[in-house]
Amino acid sequence: MTSTNLLLMRHAKSDWSTGASSDFARPLNQRGRRDAPRVAAWLAENSLVPDLVVSSPSARTRETLMLMCKHEAWDHVDVEFESDLYMASSRNVQIMTERYVTDTTRTMILAHNPGLEYWLEEQFGPLDESDEEKVMPTAAVAMIDWFESKNLAGITRPRTL
Repeated sequence: MTSTNLLLMRHAKSDWSTGASSDFARPLNQRGRRDAPRVAAWLAENSLVPDLVVSSPSARTRETLMLMCKHEAWDHVDVEFESDLYMASSRNVQIMTERYVTDTTRTMILAHNPGLEYWLEEQFGPLDESDEEKVMPTAAVAMIDWFESKNLAGITRPRTL
């Protein structure tokens, strides 16, 4: 997986019961606060920590990122927030990929469904859902070799960690 230079991640599990003033303001729930650091640790253990994270500015993506960046291996990560990633269409995910992904850095796009799943299917064809689960459940990470082979190396889901 060392040639993986693009990571797509869906935010960790959010809390629908907080009474947040809007969808944009929804925070993570307990499971989300548990999963984000686990995913950060897994990425570090597999030498997949990104150089750059391009994130939706929603509360749940910011909190996911904040929890991940607490891992010591994430101390060098640069962050950009892009409003076009909030509830982004697959086209917006593609625009961010074209804008930020280079062959010299590992970039993570941290955003929302259904845009992430739609973009993955447009790039790699139909993807099988795992055990009736979404292709990109919360806190899932898709690992992609974007430059050498345009290959989807895999998708890691928190429940498998």
